[in-house]
Amino acid sequence: MIGDVTQAAYPGPWLWKLAVEKAGSFDVDKIAVASGGIVFDKAPEGYVRIHDANHHLWSRTRVGRARTDGQFDVIYETPELIEPNPFPEGYQQKQGQRPCLRTPPEAEPAGTSPEGVPCTGLAKELPGAG
Repeated sequence: MIGDVTQAAYPGPWLWKLAVEKAGSFDVDKIAVASGGIVFDKAPEGYVRIHDANHHLWSRTRVGRARTDGQFDVIYETPELIEPNPFPEGYQQKQGQRPCLRTPPEAEPAGTSPEGVPCTGLAKELPGAG
């Protein structure tokens, strides 16, 4: 069993290679156009596909149950790839605002940022947080 970060990072160079080959170029704009729809079948989670519009990965969702030896048993897996939704409704910032990311939060009062951009405390922006 590998961790979340490794699982997410592993296919990156392979997808880049496939996109460069498809584009026939190292030009980033050509690669971006060529990358949609690329399939990689050797990712830790099986095969993944790059979304045509948002360039995030279609992948399966798995649910596991932790074992005492530190490994997991897969108890559910979606039968098909799940379409990526990197910007779900409810997680979007209010127009013209961004979260204040200073620690501690009191160091940057709501409504200001070092760049003068309006912001609010992060916990207040996330649904269910606070």
